[in-house]
Amino acid sequence: MNQDITNNDPICIIRVDGHSEVGFGHLSRTRTIAESLQNEDIRCVFAITEKTISSSANAIISGFETIALRGNETLASKLTKNRIPAPAVLLIDHYGDGREELLDSYFSDTLRVLIDDTSFHNKFCDLFINPNGFPNTSHEIADCSLFGPKYMPVSENIASLAGTWRANHTLSKPPICLVSLGATDPNALSIEILNSLSKIEVSRKFEFKILLSNASKTLAQTRDFMSTLQPRLNLKLISNKIDLSQLYAQAHCCIGASGVSAWERAIVGLPCALVLTASNQKIIKDYLTEQKAVFPIEKLNSKQLNLKLERFLELAFLNAPEFLAISNKSKKLLDGKGARRISNSIATRIQKS
Repeated sequence: MNQDITNNDPICIIRVDGHSEVGFGHLSRTRTIAESLQNEDIRCVFAITEKTISSSANAIISGFETIALRGNETLASKLTKNRIPAPAVLLIDHYGDGREELLDSYFSDTLRVLIDDTSFHNKFCDLFINPNGFPNTSHEIADCSLFGPKYMPVSENIASLAGTWRANHTLSKPPICLVSLGATDPNALSIEILNSLSKIEVSRKFEFKILLSNASKTLAQTRDFMSTLQPRLNLKLISNKIDLSQLYAQAHCCIGASGVSAWERAIVGLPCALVLTASNQKIIKDYLTEQKAVFPIEKLNSKQLNLKLERFLELAFLNAPEFLAISNKSKKLLDGKGARRISNSIATRIQKS
């Protein structure tokens, strides 16, 4: 981190990680928040561990200053060692409740912000954000909390596509179906889905674009499996694509995970067959299913999975009313301005302090 503090802009340190074990969603959304905070003249610095530094995910936050945490080094000890003053804002977005960092006396005069997808309140922070939360909260809790999808931060490129999806295929060109089961896909779900698709006749009418990161430990395995399915299926592997907005704009449908990307697709209105890939994403899947904004795919045996995917692709190819309704429902859920709402809330609190 540049220790020149002659610039009077308040500093926000963002403690986050992204690598093959935890995925890239946390890193992507905090970058979006950081970009919005900088529009509020708040300087943002990322504090990341060695795993993130050595991962290709590090490219997501290129252009921002970083603080490297080595071994068991804490953020407070790192700042103390380098004689860096406590920041105006400490924003934490990573697994766990952030207790270690939030309770450190070094940050006693800092606005402490926590993003946590899995709980509804945290007494250790000053501002609590859960973009996936839908509880009936008391006024006391609501005053220091930002709940619900209207606070989901997505990039400006994605936000610019809000509500723009239209049925996107002609007789002369196969419709594009994205297969996006997490950037790192540690459980090789892409292979499981591709195996099912290979047994479905309607799959031959589509072009499938499989999205994976170069950091995925299952990338080579997925690539090798794809080679066994070609030319029977029209497949293309896209790796290390950080900005998905162009792909969303081109796609007709998607078979996707229920993480942060599920909200991105909902903003665009891209109809999606939603697959639960991690337990902490269940609240997203349940909400979108309840709103009839996705085509849900439960954990099924191979025969059931084949039937569900076949049904979804048939509806997609025919532009059936049930398929088009998914898009119409999802477009109404959020507007892509979540990062702006978060940064405005943080800036207002700084001004009041």
